[in-house]
Amino acid sequence: MKYSRKSPSKRYKELVKFYKQMHEEGDERHIEGKKSPENTFVGDQTQFYVRDIKKYIESTNSKTILDYGSGKASLYKKKDLKIKSDNNKKEYNTIKDFWHVSEIDFYDIGVKEYETFPNKIFDGIVCTDVLEHTYIEDVPWIVCELFNFAKKFVYIKVSCSLAGSVLPDGKNSHTTVAGPDWWYGIILAISNNFPDKKFCLICSKRTGTNRDFFRFTSENIGAVEKINLK
Repeated sequence: MKYSRKSPSKRYKELVKFYKQMHEEGDERHIEGKKSPENTFVGDQTQFYVRDIKKYIESTNSKTILDYGSGKASLYKKKDLKIKSDNNKKEYNTIKDFWHVSEIDFYDIGVKEYETFPNKIFDGIVCTDVLEHTYIEDVPWIVCELFNFAKKFVYIKVSCSLAGSVLPDGKNSHTTVAGPDWWYGIILAISNNFPDKKFCLICSKRTGTNRDFFRFTSENIGAVEKINLK
């Protein structure tokens, strides 16, 4: 592996500076118009996968979770989510309560509050809409890091299309845009070094105004499932 956390690529270091800048100053070049700092990379995309993630938490009896690349972790801070249980008999106001876990920690190198590198492992790792923001040659060591942090499972979601956000250097914030099969190849190859850990990879891809979702899992190697997520 050419790069590592101790020796990342030059582009990785540039991207870290850009994301720190955007968290503090906002997304000035967003295609929908300038976004304020508090509305830039807020960390709310996990909302679409909370039920899916819960299945992995329950099946592995996980109690501690790390959101890797959490942004500002705004979703986790909300106290009025009103998430219904599958049988609609109970309502949960926080992610922590819905997942029924004892601990959720956050890591995001671009957010001052969460920039401290974790010094322990967690039962489960959640990484949604993060890896596509990294430079392609840094992807392998970052994926390895995800598995090293996990004791039981890794849940990854990536976008395979361009983003609406634009970096200060004028480039799209989705630095690595690749197809679902490419991402699966990377995750699968690295997961072979961690046979005792489950993984789930969700890939989204835009086609016109539609967005398709594909699921790859450690339980069904070599297969892809098209799923409905919004």
